[in-house]
Amino acid sequence: MKKVVFIVFLPVFILSYTGLGGGRGHLFVQDALTQGPGYLTLSFHNIYRNEKKMPGDSLFHFSDLLLELTYSPIDYLEISGYGGGIFKDYFYAKGVSPQIRHLSTRNDWQVKGKISIPKILVFKPAFIVSYNWPRDTIYEENGCLKRKGMEWIGAVNLKFSDLFAPLPNILFNYGKYKDIIAGRDTSHTFFGSGFELSSRRLLFFVEYYYTAGRKTLTPGLKFISSFLTLDLGLSFRFINTTTKNQFHFGLTYLTPFFRPLPIPVGKIIGKVYDAKTQQPIPAQISFPENPKLKPLTNDPTTGIFSAEKIPEGTVLVEVKSEGYYTDYVPVIVKRDQVINQDFPLKPLKVTGVLAGRIYEANTGKPLSAKISFPNTNFAPVFSDSLTGSFRIDDVPVGVVSLEVEREGYFKNATTVMVKEREVTNIEMPLNPSTFLSIVTGKVSDRKTGEGLRAEITFEGANIPPLRTDSLTGIYRAELPVGSYTAIVKAEGYITQSSPLVVEKDKITEKNFSLVSVGMTITLRGVYFEFNKATIKPESYRVLDEAASILKENSKILVEIQGHTDNIGADAYNQKLSERRAYAVVNYFVTQHGIDPRRLKAKGFGETKPIAPNTTEEGRALNRRVEFVVLGEEK
Repeated sequence: MKKVVFIVFLPVFILSYTGLGGGRGHLFVQDALTQGPGYLTLSFHNIYRNEKKMPGDSLFHFSDLLLELTYSPIDYLEISGYGGGIFKDYFYAKGVSPQIRHLSTRNDWQVKGKISIPKILVFKPAFIVSYNWPRDTIYEENGCLKRKGMEWIGAVNLKFSDLFAPLPNILFNYGKYKDIIAGRDTSHTFFGSGFELSSRRLLFFVEYYYTAGRKTLTPGLKFISSFLTLDLGLSFRFINTTTKNQFHFGLTYLTPFFRPLPIPVGKIIGKVYDAKTQQPIPAQISFPENPKLKPLTNDPTTGIFSAEKIPEGTVLVEVKSEGYYTDYVPVIVKRDQVINQDFPLKPLKVTGVLAGRIYEANTGKPLSAKISFPNTNFAPVFSDSLTGSFRIDDVPVGVVSLEVEREGYFKNATTVMVKEREVTNIEMPLNPSTFLSIVTGKVSDRKTGEGLRAEITFEGANIPPLRTDSLTGIYRAELPVGSYTAIVKAEGYITQSSPLVVEKDKITEKNFSLVSVGMTITLRGVYFEFNKATIKPESYRVLDEAASILKENSKILVEIQGHTDNIGADAYNQKLSERRAYAVVNYFVTQHGIDPRRLKAKGFGETKPIAPNTTEEGRALNRRVEFVVLGEEK
């Protein structure tokens, strides 16, 4: 029901209609608004009257045919004028044929100008000035008044439909004019008011007009199309205590005149917000390729903006906000449509906070130490001597390296991950440089276990590289207490690195097993369900040890090979060996987090036996999984 009511009372937006004598209005009451810029109307109005002279008699008048022309070059100005027409009346009496009582022509002219102020909400005032040339024929007291010379009108339109479309509008007129009565010029004041209620194609009005002792009440209808308006009205005129009725008929034709064709436009609405937090941010929205479109700002609380009257087509929208990257987005605007386009802006600087504490490793005593940040623009800072704490704001998000130094202590270094808008806390212990501990171990071949001649470098320790015993592969070193990275190199083998922690008053043992390119390690003790690729639980220990090779040598590439005996069809054995190789690869990936790009699975079926298949012992040796080192990642 509400929808129907809204449609019925939808207002008329650009359609025009004129009153008697031209100019926008009802009949006798003028509207303070103009027709709109660039519109021309051609109209005519005709008045019919019927009045009784005596019982049974009547006098029918066909009079006041007015031809009118109105033009509004701009919203604030309207120019109009009209010329008179013909006058006839017929006399009817009982038993007598109709008789033409009077026939005459006349020559009435008027020009009129209106200055309107349409931009004020609801209250629309106007001032109207006209000049009249009176008719030169006999005056009929019940027809239109014979006006002469200058005339002025003050008009107001209380346009309540500005507030809510179905509301009515109320018109007021007040003015002065001169007319000719009995050959004498007489000045008059008049007052008029009107009430109108409009729908899309229909306007209902009631107007009251008073002048020179005459009161006129006129209800009427205007049927409106996009270019044509039909006026119908019935006036009740009160003259000398006698009511005399008039019927009004009018037709108005509307056309553009010196009016540019409207540019098809649409509307863009959207929201500007932080791409990370999704929170609205204040921004300026502009159109760099359309300088005629004025920049606008969004609502800083909601981030929402609305860009009206954007030309149809592709429009480049520029969105700026302080502290964010400027965004440029081409938007396709369609005629009379609303386009939704949001703008998530990325911050120029994405930062977090780094805080921590420096203390002595043995006693927990807070220390004042120098904290520096290699490969960054941050100046070194010092921790507080009482608390050992430090804090750095606006640290770029990502991995940050720190080095902590203090005289009489070993340098400590670490890396941390700084997260956006979060505080990253770290604790950095320093070890006194006077404490030394022993580190020992063996470097051996991973497959054979034989000792290797190798060179070991301890990164972070101020000692030269050392070599292992050429026969046993054993090494021994004294290192200050602290954390290091041990790098082991041996000719023909892949270099291996491993973290090393040296503790006070404790011998640290660290062994290294090296692998070489092409080295094949048979994983003995890996068992599967019969005729399946399901790994049995008793195989996990062997597979975990093999996974440690991948972890200790973080860059090696490995091929896992599956082999079977000759029991069964060749094709079946080939598929079974492939499935078992993939099962081992899957175990390394899922259980130990090994990068799958470092692993390759391949099955050989029964094609590569290492023992005769004629005995059960030989077949058992042939059912195997092998671990083959292919090389290193580049």
